[in-house]
Parts: sequence; structure tokens; C-alpha cells
Amino acid sequence: MKITRLLTRGLLPFMALLWLPAGIHAEGDVTFGKNFTIPVACGCDPQDEIDMKGRIQSINVMIAEYNALKPKYSASKEKLTPETRKAIQDSVNAKRLEARKNNPNARDYKAKTIDFGCFTIIDSEATECMREAVDDHESVHRKFCDDHPLGARFDQLAADYIQEEIESYQKELKRLNEELAKMPKFCALDRSTRWALRSVAADQRRQWEAGKRVERFAKTLR
Repeated sequence: MKITRLLTRGLLPFMALLWLPAGIHAEGDVTFGKNFTIPVACGCDPQDEIDMKGRIQSINVMIAEYNALKPKYSASKEKLTPETRKAIQDSVNAKRLEARKNNPNARDYKAKTIDFGCFTIIDSEATECMREAVDDHESVHRKFCDDHPLGARFDQLAADYIQEEIESYQKELKRLNEELAKMPKFCALDRSTRWALRSVAADQRRQWEAGKRVERFAKTLR
């Protein structure tokens, strides 16, 4: 009996670590035990910081270009044809490529949301830091897709499309800045503590993602 009690007491802290409430948001802070109030950073590799800082500079340039283009299309009330979309993106990409010259060591990854099915494809080589940031960006496009019938993209006003892109990049920018802010405290922890924090955060994220999948499936049944 004593052995059972001792084993139970010894296991309780470990079980508590594994069985955190499912309602905790996947992207929130882990709050169990010493150091568990420190938010989990997406990574601690120096390259992660280089990538994110480079991406932030590119995004600021792209948002500025979208804002510069928007008045022209707002005045014309032009619809978003494939040609118009290409013209807008070519102008923005030119600014992005120019900005990347200042950060030659920063890696960049592509992502695209498919209008048929409203799902996102992210470069398979994307790091965790960049994957989460670009997925935040694409979530704005997924929402448009979810809220509109197939084919609505090219019935959209070009100015509204530009505003959607601005909001997408603003959301991505917010995530990148948040992740950079997490790195100093989290990455200063010893490796075992970081591992424990990551394990709990990963479990929370799996639960959150499962809930989102159920939610999206429920929408298709309405």
C-alpha cells in the first residue's frame, strides 16, 4: 500500500504535465510548474532569427507597395481579372526581391491557398517558424474562400483584393514579431526544460488542430 502511494505521488507531477486541460489554446502560454509561464518559441536556431527578420523587412516593403497601388484600383472600381492580379503581384514581388538583397542569408518559403477546397499548400521545406507565420497569412485567404462561392475571387474588386493581401501580411507580421519576442527567454532555458515545454505545447496544438478539423468538417455538412 505504501509503495502504491509513493508511486502515485511520484507520478502525479508527470501526469499533470501530460494532462493539461484541453481547452488551453494551442498558441498560448504553458502555465504548469517552474518556467512554464514562458511562452514556447518556434525555434532557437540562429537561422530562425535571420529568416524572420528578413521576412519582416520584406513584408513591410510589400505592404507599402500594396498601399501605394490601392488608390488607383479604388478609383477605377476595377474587377480582379487574372491579368489585374498578375499586374498587382508583379509590382509587389519586384519590391520584395529588391528588399531581399539586403538579407541574402534569409530563407523564404512559398505558400498558396487553393480556391477549390479552401486548403493551403506550404513549402515542405519550411521551418516551423516560417510555416506558422505563412499559415497565419494564408488563414485570411482561407476565410475569404470559406465565406464565398467558388469563382468569387475574380468577381472581387481589385481594391478589396489588395486590402485582403494587406491584412494577410499584417497578420503574418504580427506572428513573426511575437515569435521573435519569445526567443530570448525561451532559448535561454536549458535544453531539457525547452523539450518539456515543447512537448506540452505540441499536445495542446494537436488538440486545437483536431478541434479545428472537426469545425471545418461540420461546416461542409451545413
